[in-house]
Amino acid sequence: MIGRFAVILQNYNARLRPSDVCFDHMSIWAHVLNLPFGWMNAKKGDKLTKSIGVVEKIDVNEKGKASGSFLSARVAIELNKPLRRGLLL
Repeated sequence: MIGRFAVILQNYNARLRPSDVCFDHMSIWAHVLNLPFGWMNAKKGDKLTKSIGVVEKIDVNEKGKASGSFLSARVAIELNKPLRRGLLL
C-alpha cells in the first residue's frame, strides 16, 4: 500500500512483453472475526476462506491452531469482481 492505494507487483521476466503482463489478482490478508473456537484452525479456516478467493496462507501455529480473537488468511482476490464485505455462516 502507498497511502490509500494498492500497488500490485509481479516478478520481473525479461522475455515478457507489456501485453503479456496481467494484473487481475491481488493478495490481501483477510481477518475472519467472531468464529467459534472449533473453527479457529487451518482445516476449517481453509474451507471458510476459499469463499473469499484462492487461499495462499493461513496464519496458524505449528499445531494448526489460530491464536487471538480472529483467524487471518492471505487470499488472492480477483480484481474484476466486487469486494465482498461480509459473509454469514
